[in-house]
Amino acid sequence: MISPNRIVQLDDRTIGHIAAGEVVERPAQVVKELIENSIDAGAKRIVVDVERGGFDLMRILDDGSGIHEEDLPLSLDRHATSKLRSQEDLASIGTLGFRGEALASIGMVSRLSISSRPAGTEGRRIVMDNGDKNKIEPAGIAEGTCIEVSNIFANQPARLAFQRRPATETSKIVDVVVSHAISHPEVGFRLTSDDKVILEVPAVDEMEDRLYDILGRQAGRMIEISSPPTDDEAQEKRIGADGYPLPDITRGKGDDIHVLINGSQ
Repeated sequence: MISPNRIVQLDDRTIGHIAAGEVVERPAQVVKELIENSIDAGAKRIVVDVERGGFDLMRILDDGSGIHEEDLPLSLDRHATSKLRSQEDLASIGTLGFRGEALASIGMVSRLSISSRPAGTEGRRIVMDNGDKNKIEPAGIAEGTCIEVSNIFANQPARLAFQRRPATETSKIVDVVVSHAISHPEVGFRLTSDDKVILEVPAVDEMEDRLYDILGRQAGRMIEISSPPTDDEAQEKRIGADGYPLPDITRGKGDDIHVLINGSQ
């Protein structure tokens, strides 16, 4: 028997559960990670469906590049990613995610189903149920990827007990989707909660059109401001700023302020 004060190497399953706690804090975090994966995959339309604040179901469907059949099992392993190849790539990251931890962490605390079909191939599905990875099977799906996350934290009652109410989590998920919709007007978004459409905006070319789709007539009162680079160093680094303030609105909180850096929140 090993003395309790001796150092031991943890097994992969325990390591996975610890890592999952760092990545997956609540359903809204899952929606954020999966939307960003869809955007990184070049999706032009993303559909998000949630039930009971995401605790029963979160489904994210996109028309992106998809995941190759041979890569499906690997996508459920920690630190497996298509966004990095070497240490040097860390100096020039151009994607929203890059660590390769999200899917593996989600699959440790839920039933995670990934169905995907890259162009010119047949659809395939793989399921990971609270850390147990199943075999690949055929799936009927259009080109792109559909990820379903169900019964999150169901096998972890201690974590589930500290979660917010479903209505609170639904509100947070709406904030996540709206933030990404503002950040990426070139992508169409649709969000439903318990079969009720909460948000639906088409892909557009101009930020003004996206703001109008989200804010309605209020967007017409916004004033566009632009601060281009003012010196040689700023121009070389392409440092500038644009904004759309509502000058006659004051608020005590900053929850409706969205700051985008290089096109992302």
